[in-house]
Amino acid sequence: MKNLLVALFSIIALASCSTYESEVPLGNPGDTELDDKFLGKWILSEEKKTEEVSGHIEIIPFNRQEYLVQIIEYADSTDYLESILNFRMFPSKIKKDIYYNLQMLGTDEKSSFLIYKLKAISGNRYKLLYLAKDHFEKQFNSTGEFRKYVESNQKEFNKTFMTEGVLSRKVEK
Repeated sequence: MKNLLVALFSIIALASCSTYESEVPLGNPGDTELDDKFLGKWILSEEKKTEEVSGHIEIIPFNRQEYLVQIIEYADSTDYLESILNFRMFPSKIKKDIYYNLQMLGTDEKSSFLIYKLKAISGNRYKLLYLAKDHFEKQFNSTGEFRKYVESNQKEFNKTFMTEGVLSRKVEK
């Protein structure tokens, strides 16, 4: 069985062919308040499966405007830590929708932004949606230009998101 979390690592770390990359974020850090309900440990799984994964995603406050997202993977379902990827993330609210700007930390070159959305399912479960490169190809020179486009075309923009999986709060044993 292919590890579902490894699939997420690959998508984010390598900016897979299907994930849209932007040189500019959709908003600026601090434009939208952080929501404490997203802090903590999360598991990403496929929509229809609840299989065991060998890692988790931890979201902690990075500063007052941004989250630190750590993707933590363990080797072979053991306690041996295999890898940790660090990202900064901050929300951008446009009308009633909140989008999340995600950027990898620690790379030598300028890292692009990936855009995500969450759709509440129930309780501590959310559908994780990513902006798909196959459905959205526009590039923007500034955050203001990107934001203005989304404000004017939000309904069409929201149709360009695809399902990554389901985020569920990790239950500690």
